[in-house]
Order: sequence, then C-alpha cells, then structure tokens
Amino acid sequence: MPEKKSLLDQIDAESQLKDGDSPFKRKEKTKPLRVRESFYNDIRKIAFEKNTKMVEILDDIIKRGLRSYKKSHPDTDYK
Repeated sequence: MPEKKSLLDQIDAESQLKDGDSPFKRKEKTKPLRVRESFYNDIRKIAFEKNTKMVEILDDIIKRGLRSYKKSHPDTDYK
C-alpha cells in the first residue's frame, strides 16, 4: 500500500516560495481584456497608489459593476 503524502509533501512549496507566492494560494486563469487607454491609465495609477496589482483593482471594479448592474436590471438572467 503506498504511503500517504501530507499536503505539504504534495505541494512544490520551495519553488513557489522562491516566486513569492503562497503555496496555498489558489491560482485562477485570466483572460486578456481590452480597456480604453484612459481607463487603463486610471487603473494603473490606482494600483500604483495602493501598491497592488492591476488585476486586483480590475477584479474589484468589475465585481462592483456587476453587482450594480444586477440590481438595476432585475429582469435579466444574470443573478
């Protein structure tokens, strides 16, 4: 019977720690998104001021926008 591996043994923690990422962080795929240059510059400035990644700022903006859209369009299938 094969020996059970602990969670830490299953994760290549050393290489992920060298990259600066937590070995327990769930990675989600991303897709390219076209953004008007004026919005891009605003998002870039916000990310710089908050010392965070642009994708995190975009996630927040999109989540807020989707919530607002769903509230103002209750007759749609986007629930």
